[in-house]
Amino acid sequence: NKFDNVESDLTGFGNLSGLVVDIISCTFLNDLSFLLRNQVSSSGHSETVQLTQNNGRLMIKNTPIPTEINLHQKSCLLELTFDNGEHYELTCEYLRVYSPSADVRGHSAEQAVLQVGKADVKIDKIEQVGTYAIQLFFDDNHDTGIYSWEWLYHLSKNHDKLWQEYLEQMEKAGQKRAPAPVN
Repeated sequence: NKFDNVESDLTGFGNLSGLVVDIISCTFLNDLSFLLRNQVSSSGHSETVQLTQNNGRLMIKNTPIPTEINLHQKSCLLELTFDNGEHYELTCEYLRVYSPSADVRGHSAEQAVLQVGKADVKIDKIEQVGTYAIQLFFDDNHDTGIYSWEWLYHLSKNHDKLWQEYLEQMEKAGQKRAPAPVN
């Protein structure tokens, strides 16, 4: 049974007694990956805990989860407050060009599609996906990206670096952020 060693593998993280988790997904391929939802933590807030196997060693990573998500239609901003107290505002354009969908990211880095002309894009609707993500519905009919808490936190924490990379890719490709004029 592929789950036999899971409990013993977790002992390397120290005292995890009292950790209450629901297993959201398990993938046993070349890399072992669990996504656990911690309902009770010592700090009193919920957090997503990801365990991954890297060269035979399990690694643990805590990801804060949003406690507030507010869409500001007029300013085209998604405001996020995480349970660790961090607060971010992300533009609809930024969220659209960094959609986690296969249409945007592809199935590998080589298949990623540069998103152009998205400066005026807006979010029409947001739906929660289980207890781990949201789905954003954009006014350009893009609605296939599932924004996990981990992905939203990654986009938030790395905004300046990722935005600069996007602008550099646009410049290199000779593209513009503004939509093409309609004739």
